[in-house]
Amino acid sequence: MFKKGELVIYPGHGAGKIKKTFKQKFNDEMKKYYKIAFFDADIELSLPVENAEHLGLRKPTTKKDLKTMLKSINKKTRYTKKIEDGLQDKMKKAIHNGETDLIIKNLKRLKTVRKKRKKEGKSFKTTNSRLISRAIEFLKSEVSLVLGDKYVERFDLNQESALYG
Repeated sequence: MFKKGELVIYPGHGAGKIKKTFKQKFNDEMKKYYKIAFFDADIELSLPVENAEHLGLRKPTTKKDLKTMLKSINKKTRYTKKIEDGLQDKMKKAIHNGETDLIIKNLKRLKTVRKKRKKEGKSFKTTNSRLISRAIEFLKSEVSLVLGDKYVERFDLNQESALYG
């Protein structure tokens, strides 16, 4: 269970902070909730404590683990036709579940597919560009929280390089 003031990652929303826990009646039953404020959005979310783990609320990745994951972000991925198999669904699932390691892995794959398409004079699906944008925003949120803003720049986590780099 999280406590007031703890930093958290919530899939689809990114980094936030537990503002408070509170009880509220729902279907004639008192339930405990987290009130989460997000850093990159002007929203707050109430989440039932009993569903928090199932919905993917988690502690941020450790500095050590996040640095290790990020070291691979600019390494080249060799293109094979198999890379594209189910890639959109894999990325959507990784973002939905807040799985940082899989987001990075699939981001690299999407960038590889984009380069291949560009080289062949083919278009890159708008859906894929949107997925890259969502993935980058999620990563920026966690990296900024765990490692600081300088790491967002250090690992080149900006839209321009992600989409066109």
